[in-house]
Amino acid sequence: MQLNRDEIQKYIAHRDPMLLIDRVINCDLENEEIHAQFDVKDDWDILKGHFPGNPIMPGVLTVEASAQASAVLTNMLLGKTSEETLFYFAAIENVRFKHPVLPGNTIDLKVKITRRKASIVKSEAKVFVEGTLVTECAFTAKVLPRN
Repeated sequence: MQLNRDEIQKYIAHRDPMLLIDRVINCDLENEEIHAQFDVKDDWDILKGHFPGNPIMPGVLTVEASAQASAVLTNMLLGKTSEETLFYFAAIENVRFKHPVLPGNTIDLKVKITRRKASIVKSEAKVFVEGTLVTECAFTAKVLPRN
């Protein structure tokens, strides 16, 4: 199953400038895996200050993008929408930043849910640029009803 940016916004509450997924390439509900992408645009405001003259995408935003992909997948599995739930980080573990992400890169977010119990979701993520692993991490999120 593929999703465009408008369809993604049906599943997560994030909006510009904090929406860090441009498209879902594949969503495998049976195996609880998702492959999403984000295009790091040359004119992205965050790059102006990180770092002037040598811009790179902040590594923590690759983790955030992975969590957003996990949230899309989780809401699809639960049959919920962005109007019904919010996702909050509970833990981030085993983060490794292996290579910088540059303007013009497209990041491939490959996320697998490893455990779901009640309102807690654990996921593992690997982020790639042109097949090269740039970030890997595991994280836990709490799914709460949106008031």
